[in-house]
Amino acid sequence: MDIPLAAIDILMATCNGEVYLEEQLDSLFCQTFQDWHLLVRDDCSEDKTVAILNDYKRRYPDRITLVQDRHKRLGASLNFGALLPSSSADYIMFADQDDRWLPHKVETTLKKMANMEERYSKEKPLLVFTDLTVADEQLHVLCGSFWQHRNINPKNTSVNSLLSENVAPGCSMMLNKVLKKIAVPVPEQAILHDWWIMLLAAICGEIDFVPAPTMLYRQHGSNDVGARKRDLDEAIRYICHPRLLVDKIRSYRYFRQETVQQAAALLRKYQELMNRPGCSSNPDLITLLKNYARLDTMTFLARKAFLLRNELLRGYYLTRAAKLLFF
Repeated sequence: MDIPLAAIDILMATCNGEVYLEEQLDSLFCQTFQDWHLLVRDDCSEDKTVAILNDYKRRYPDRITLVQDRHKRLGASLNFGALLPSSSADYIMFADQDDRWLPHKVETTLKKMANMEERYSKEKPLLVFTDLTVADEQLHVLCGSFWQHRNINPKNTSVNSLLSENVAPGCSMMLNKVLKKIAVPVPEQAILHDWWIMLLAAICGEIDFVPAPTMLYRQHGSNDVGARKRDLDEAIRYICHPRLLVDKIRSYRYFRQETVQQAAALLRKYQELMNRPGCSSNPDLITLLKNYARLDTMTFLARKAFLLRNELLRGYYLTRAAKLLFF
């Protein structure tokens, strides 16, 4: 596939996105920085999504590539993962089909990336993420800061912190080509493509953030990954409704199993990367990943001791408490 070379490839995974897709595409073409190319893979849409994409492709033939393959529906994470090998740009960003980027998003993120390159070198895997503004279906602002809304500390980007919780949606990220090369292929065990990439950046590279929102993060009934608010009211709601609490406990246990599988895949990947410059063998990290990968086999008390001893319970205090009890 012959893809025009641009400074940045924007990867968009679509699936039945006709309602908001045009608004998002228009926001890309209103960016203050325009040296980008859009790669889109549609995941077997049954609405007008493909027709909308073809229309924009006709209008902007040199700016959009529709990536086609023989895969059936992959889901959001693997859909983005399937796009990654098609990119050849120096930098990559991820775009969801239902948001709206603020005009300075690309320029602001790229400036932070350039600053990181001056500090660490272009040869190092680098990742930048930004804050987001949480909005409803009509893009009315619900909260000016995703980090505040979700009680996220953007500085929690150590491997220990990230093993049980990601802090950045993919739509807020920019990564360099070096990081992309070590991130592909995204394994089926990765909970989300962005989480997988963030973990690899924490292990082998550097992570930094822009403390300002660069997009409107639309919340609606069809979100694959949303921005549910974390606060005391949410905790009280679960406590007052036993059935909801039981379901929540089950979801924590299922989520733990997912993170265990992801950690095992990460360990295998890290063992492949050990001889890479800047990613030399770290016995403590290997031990951490090996033990996390066997979390499900530990006794209840041993599991809690492991989580506390390795400072794996970061973030919002109610989330930490719930994980300590139910994870």
